[in-house]
Amino acid sequence: MPEHTITLDQAQSWATKWNTDKITFLQSNDLKAFKILGSVLDDVTAPSDVVDIRAYFGIDANNNPHLCIVGVDANGNDLIDPASGHHIYNFAAPCPNNCSNSSIKINR
Repeated sequence: MPEHTITLDQAQSWATKWNTDKITFLQSNDLKAFKILGSVLDDVTAPSDVVDIRAYFGIDANNNPHLCIVGVDANGNDLIDPASGHHIYNFAAPCPNNCSNSSIKINR
């Protein structure tokens, strides 16, 4: 598997936990944003049939937030097929901990 990718099972597990625990998670955590590596955006959009991207929220077993990032085709369908180069990417660093260092911020 390419760097920064996860399996469909892992993405589904994290998304399921997000769907069931998001209210509790957000009440206890100050999640403001995610920083997404440019290389991940390059990799997810590399296949010629990718016209957009979609990011799914997830929470792992240790209660860490994640974004599961996939390519989307012209019909709005997620492209998930590792054999065709369509992977699920997971390298988005949450803020706090990975917030902007500039004095101008969208969310303080």
